[in-house]
Amino acid sequence: MIVLIANGITPQVSDKENIAVLPFSGWSDTSTAEAKIYQDAITDKIITRIIHSHRFNVIDRHELYRLLSEHDMYLTGLVEDYEAMMAEAGRIIGVDKFVTGTFTRNSTDYHEGYEDRDGKVEPHYAVDIQATIKLFDVEGARYIETTKTTAHSKEPTKTKALQNAQEKLADNVIASFEQYFAVQANIASIDKSTVLLDRGYALGIREGATFEVIKQEEGAVDPVSGEIDEGKVASVGAVYISEVKPDYSKGKIIKGIFTMREGMLVKGRDIPMVNWGISVSYAPLKISVRPNKIKGTYTVSNPYTGSHEVDIDYTEYDVITNGSIMQISLYRRNLVKDISWGIAYDHYTLSEILSSGIGNVYLSYHWSMIPDLLFISPAIGIGWGKVSQRLPGGIVSKISDGESSTLSSKYRLSISAQLGVRTKLGPLIFTVEVCYRSFKTSKWDYRVKTGKITTRQTGDGDEEEVEETATTDFDPGLAVYPGVNLSSVYFKIGIAVELPKFW
Repeated sequence: MIVLIANGITPQVSDKENIAVLPFSGWSDTSTAEAKIYQDAITDKIITRIIHSHRFNVIDRHELYRLLSEHDMYLTGLVEDYEAMMAEAGRIIGVDKFVTGTFTRNSTDYHEGYEDRDGKVEPHYAVDIQATIKLFDVEGARYIETTKTTAHSKEPTKTKALQNAQEKLADNVIASFEQYFAVQANIASIDKSTVLLDRGYALGIREGATFEVIKQEEGAVDPVSGEIDEGKVASVGAVYISEVKPDYSKGKIIKGIFTMREGMLVKGRDIPMVNWGISVSYAPLKISVRPNKIKGTYTVSNPYTGSHEVDIDYTEYDVITNGSIMQISLYRRNLVKDISWGIAYDHYTLSEILSSGIGNVYLSYHWSMIPDLLFISPAIGIGWGKVSQRLPGGIVSKISDGESSTLSSKYRLSISAQLGVRTKLGPLIFTVEVCYRSFKTSKWDYRVKTGKITTRQTGDGDEEEVEETATTDFDPGLAVYPGVNLSSVYFKIGIAVELPKFW
């Protein structure tokens, strides 16, 4: 501490490292004066972003020049044994880390306006900047990180194009060294699902940012070297910033409400705010589908295969009172808005001869009763489905000339609503829901061969002859179950797994 003060560097926070950004080199295709302007501009933009991270004490560029000059040190890439000079300079003036950079390419090109397939492109300047950036550790006298980054910009004026490209390059540098420059804060208080952080936009916190909550065990940070023992550091939660003031900010707890505590460190990190999930559920069903108890010989006709005499005996069929629904769904859940939407397929098992399938799209809201553990989830859905019915004695196969074996109902609209409870235990989510669905049908058809031959192309480019088929209606009065009404209230249980993205 005495050495730092003696050299003119007043530390802002004693447990922070001091960092300096050295002038970049290598800017070409312009005068020496202009090159210095652009190189200094990049340096200042990177310094600004490091300051916003609140991770280091950042040495002012002009103060750095003054201190180096006092010790007759000039850190440029032309100095022999550059790394040894940086290590020595850092120890003398009290800098722990240096950021250095070299431009490997910079170009500014003017393009006249032109037309392309997407429309007219206005005249513009195109700037392309490439640089190699390194992070030098004074204590170890070595580079600990290096990255190559590129930035492009197209703007109507040269100045604006250069400024935008420099901004992008500075952002890319910080993104590449995220583990060192991530914005940090501490949890000041926790109120249900909201946390209060001790820093605001004056120190780099931005609305919409996401933070990882870090738990550090005792002894995780070496008091002398500042080195972190990764074995004593663990990620225990995530926070989404919803409100930012100059000196504090508020965030919504996305996960980890039972593991995070006041005083814990939060560190800026790009955390997905959308989960993808897959769920499977089962529901017993109480319904009433009455059979058509007829017996005798009946004539069934269609315009393609003519009239058929069929023997029918449905007297032994009973009312269907029980069934089940098996559902599989894929959904996308927004962790910030607590809304999910998805697609689902419901398979109805009703009897040996009767089954149904309904495809759905649905929208659901998740109201947090106990954050990160218990949710009330109302949902609405809309879908299309049909029922399949297999008649005894091969009746359908006979009248369709072997083309079909079952009757199918016409596709019908299905409306559904449900209210559920979701309990989250680790990566698994258990659900219990009460549901209502409206769905009924009484019109039936089947596919039949028409007797006409048509030619079509095969995948190999050859031609083949196939017999045409068509759909024809079937008299519901000759079906085992002439009308099927699946509208009902039922209870459903299920299990789901959510991931931040597809794997």
